[in-house]
Amino acid sequence: MTSAALNAAPSALAKAVADTGTMTGRHLRRLIRVPSVIAFATVQPVLLVLLFTYGFGGAVHPPGVTPYIDYLLPGLLVLAIGFGLLVRDPESAGLAGLFPVIILVFASSTLVPVATMPGWLQAFAKVNPVTVIAGALRVLCRGGPTARPVAEALTWIAGLLLITIPIAIRRYRHTASA
Repeated sequence: MTSAALNAAPSALAKAVADTGTMTGRHLRRLIRVPSVIAFATVQPVLLVLLFTYGFGGAVHPPGVTPYIDYLLPGLLVLAIGFGLLVRDPESAGLAGLFPVIILVFASSTLVPVATMPGWLQAFAKVNPVTVIAGALRVLCRGGPTARPVAEALTWIAGLLLITIPIAIRRYRHTASA
């Protein structure tokens, strides 16, 4: 690489980090100003935990997990995070973020063990980022070997960030210039 290319790379990275910081700061200030966003972000996950724990808790028995909530909670954490990332406002959350997130969640180990799924779905569920991240959270919460699951989850997270951050920056710049 030339010295000009080496000098350009850190400035592009610094610009991306600065843009990400700006967008994060604006979102956090918006949360403070719009109480319904805070309510949506906190009430929805609590409601899901209660509904799934008491709705599925007696019927679902993941191997090696005594209370179902120990299996469920890490998966629902991934679900909750997947929603404030996909949409701009709470009004759109029910529609825009619903389809891709729900598909990824229900085709993952979020609610039930992958082994209980049909074979064709297991293949997808095993490599689904929601399954991988929820699995890493489970071993971090419950104990056990963590190196491989956490490394796989961090790889998925890094890959998703490499894709979504540039898209978000482009979308932000387009919205800001309009």
